Amino acid sequence: MELKVKKRNGHEVHRVNGTAEIKEVLGSADLFEQKNQIVQVCFRGEHCSGIFELSGDEAKGLSKELNRVTKAGNKFKIMKLRE
Repeated sequence: MELKVKKRNGHEVHRVNGTAEIKEVLGSADLFEQKNQIVQVCFRGEHCSGIFELSGDEAKGLSKELNRVTKAGNKFKIMKLRE
């Protein structure tokens, strides 16, 4: 995947570009509050690495949009991650 990030530092905008591979997708939820679901996507590249978090609603919206774009059917599933 290709990363393009912009960060504002005062009046300056810093841009960071890099390539990375998704290494893990983690999910967590509170047993008592299912609305507090979090999906974490962990990635690592040669010059960059990190984790980005999505709320449960954001993850569902992303999945829905990916399905629409890729026309892959009703479900989107990562079958194999490159190592």
